[in-house]
Amino acid sequence: MKVKLIRKKLKDKKWVLRRYAQVLQETDRMNTFKQFDCDPFFRGPELASANLNVYKRTMFRLKRKITFLEKFL
Repeated sequence: MKVKLIRKKLKDKKWVLRRYAQVLQETDRMNTFKQFDCDPFFRGPELASANLNVYKRTMFRLKRKITFLEKFL
């Protein structure tokens, strides 16, 4: 999204709550991803290692979004 649009939407409390719920849902989905796709037993060591890197990057991004949105709640 463009910065101007995000600034405008951050003033709308309903949008912030919806976006916050969406990010939390995505966090839960990533935790499920970690349980099954990052386990070497299910995926093998090489693929599990690559999936773990994807998980770490995504969770870093999501945690940053959560802390940002919590400021506006």
